[in-house]
Amino acid sequence: MARRNVSWDNLPSELLEIIGQKMIGSCEDFIRFSAVSKSWQSVAFKMRQDGSTFLLSPESPLLLLAEDVPEGYSLRCCDINVHEDGLEEVSDDEDLEEDEDEEGLQEEEDEEGDFADEEGDDDDDEEMEDLVEQEFIFSVGTARGIYSLSTEKIYTLELPEAAGKSVRGTNKGWLLTLVINSETKLLHPLLGHQIWLPYLSKCSKVTLSSRALQDPTIMVIHGELGSLGFARFGDQEWKKVESPSVVPFVDITYHKGKFYAINHVGAIFACNIDDGYTSGATGAPITSCPFNPVDFGSKYLVDSENDLWFLARIRGVKFFKPPHNMRVKYRTTHFSVWRLERTVSEDGHETIGTWVQKHDLGGKAFFVGLNASVSLSSSGWVRPNCIYFTDDISNLYFLDGGHDMGVFDVERGTIEQHFQGKSIHPFSPPLWYI
Repeated sequence: MARRNVSWDNLPSELLEIIGQKMIGSCEDFIRFSAVSKSWQSVAFKMRQDGSTFLLSPESPLLLLAEDVPEGYSLRCCDINVHEDGLEEVSDDEDLEEDEDEEGLQEEEDEEGDFADEEGDDDDDEEMEDLVEQEFIFSVGTARGIYSLSTEKIYTLELPEAAGKSVRGTNKGWLLTLVINSETKLLHPLLGHQIWLPYLSKCSKVTLSSRALQDPTIMVIHGELGSLGFARFGDQEWKKVESPSVVPFVDITYHKGKFYAINHVGAIFACNIDDGYTSGATGAPITSCPFNPVDFGSKYLVDSENDLWFLARIRGVKFFKPPHNMRVKYRTTHFSVWRLERTVSEDGHETIGTWVQKHDLGGKAFFVGLNASVSLSSSGWVRPNCIYFTDDISNLYFLDGGHDMGVFDVERGTIEQHFQGKSIHPFSPPLWYI
């Protein structure tokens, strides 16, 4: 009997949908599936329309690099009007090498010569302000580089939806994009999805509650005061989380069915959203962090295998005397790590326990920065017991936000680079896309 040849392109669409549901587990799988033929692409489009691919993440962690700058434009003047008069050198940290400081400052002097103003020249100041405004508006590019930890290669992605916008990473394969006095959206950069959200003027952190399509809750830290707010798709405004905190919140995570937030002084709150979702939410303090990094340190909360972790990031910072007082050098020098050990009461209920300092991450890897803090299993390209970090101290960026990145080995206390290139930007530096 003659053998019958079957074309992959002629398979019934119902069968292709079943194959797609079995095969597609990541963004890359979806792209490969779509590339087989026109009929497969049609089925992939239908899956995208019905939401089957809504929360696909990349196969491996990706570093979304800083926004490209078109040829002929410069970002060097974006913060030219920032002044820190009278700042003195306050640190002699050996990790911030003196020779690097002097050379870097000399280079900046040379490069910024065209924008140097003489004191008291009001006409030049007004002209400079006009130039700054023009450069700020037009110095944006639609291309973004994506660095893959698994291949150690950079791929170029056209991403006009994020051009000129502030970008934050979620924990579910999405980015949040926002621009002052304009729209706020969730963007899936690899699949092209966009979802409108209520307007935000400023956002420092965003995280989602669920991987399922069924109406996930979105929690943000937003505004100049670092307030907590939440919404679901279709909402017209952000609902407020009422809490006794009088200082800004700095990080949020989704842990055991609840959002948890930590504020600037280290108080940790559990957010209780009403079941009917008819009103706002309350944030109740449950504990405090065991260590509060001083000055320019950062605090993170991470959910990892149903355990709640606290990370303290320590930086070395150096301010400079005039005429270089606009420049600040900083670098991450260490992370300290704690895990919350819960206890069980006599009636069998789990209660908040104590923080225990750890010198490993239970074999996991944590990713922190301008993204929602995430825990991932180790692999051939993700090292266990390491913290992969990006530059997220935006009030010190000046011209080079993005330089303070690396991998901190918790067991050894050492820092190495995960990206060997240079990718900086004053408001859109690199961040993890996971």
